[in-house]
Amino acid sequence: MISSFPFRVFIFGLTLITTTNASFAVTAEDVEARITETLEAAQKAYELDPSGLEAQRILNKSRLIIDTIQQYFYIVPGALHEHSAARQIRVEQVEGWLGRYEPFFVKLIGTLSDPKTDSKAITSFVKFTKPTPQIKAALLQVARSETARPENAAAAYDGIFYLEMDDPEIRREVVDILDWMDERHTKARLAAQVRNMSAELWATPEMIDYWRQSLSVPFSPENFPTRGGSERLDTNYLIAATALSHFGKMDDRLAELARQRAEEIRKSGGHQRTIDKLIFAAEVLEGTRPPEIAVNWKGQLLGASKTAVKQEAPEKDEQNVGGNPWEINRVATPQQQSSENRKSNDGQASSKSLLVAGLIALLLILSVLVRVAKGRSQP
Repeated sequence: MISSFPFRVFIFGLTLITTTNASFAVTAEDVEARITETLEAAQKAYELDPSGLEAQRILNKSRLIIDTIQQYFYIVPGALHEHSAARQIRVEQVEGWLGRYEPFFVKLIGTLSDPKTDSKAITSFVKFTKPTPQIKAALLQVARSETARPENAAAAYDGIFYLEMDDPEIRREVVDILDWMDERHTKARLAAQVRNMSAELWATPEMIDYWRQSLSVPFSPENFPTRGGSERLDTNYLIAATALSHFGKMDDRLAELARQRAEEIRKSGGHQRTIDKLIFAAEVLEGTRPPEIAVNWKGQLLGASKTAVKQEAPEKDEQNVGGNPWEINRVATPQQQSSENRKSNDGQASSKSLLVAGLIALLLILSVLVRVAKGRSQP
């Protein structure tokens, strides 16, 4: 008979791991204290250096968003795209704590119009604050600035869409910006970033005709752009497919275009990644696959996702007795896509790595103890 000692060790280890995991929980007091500490330091730096460069450096270095605010939001159980009263309470708390610094935010946003400003950390913080006319006006001024770096202007638009402060005029505006895409102008960089953000993050409904046009160009040598060639056209398809994957069931013609382009690329020996994404988008548009969703850092649906996620499961899935329930695919959250947050994955995953390593070690110990116990029980 196996001794109960290994089992007691195993239970103790699991308890220790669970307790250790709980210790990583972020409390409301932690969040408020860190927000106050970080923003007070940044505000003082701004008073000494009105260029905002040092203040932005402090915000960027703080890792407040990754290490504290996002953990405070995402520790609440449930899918991010589904309403959670518990998470909403936390969202409003953070909005209130950050809202105390709104005048400072407005001033710091204003520095992004300076072409010498190469940091835009403030736009990440703005995405967690309460949307107000003052914040919108400050972001819009940078987005429309003739002097702001394209990256800063794009980040300002991103803040507007993430706070759901976009309106028909702003949405038409970003569509018009795409006319600069192939021009030899600094606005071409802005156009490219706006296009990518719309496809990956905003799910802008007004962009549907642009994506349709992108997929309407056959993949053939006579259509390869002068600058970029076949790679450029392949990328256009990939971005269009990424965008359309958010829209849910639509007219079959779009799905047909996606499949045609996928077949053309396959025959030419092109990128499998683009082929797969085009097929994925076609299935979403046909209604045989659930759409990806666009969601901001507060867990609020953006753009086309506001209607796409409400679509019912296809009839054949409803008849699939015993099959998996209809689920919505969630795209990578913005913090996984930004460079700052990719770097932070190491820090955010460190506690998880420790827990996994601890569990593996515990299992190895248990295995050894079981063998020892078996050896003792044998004559």
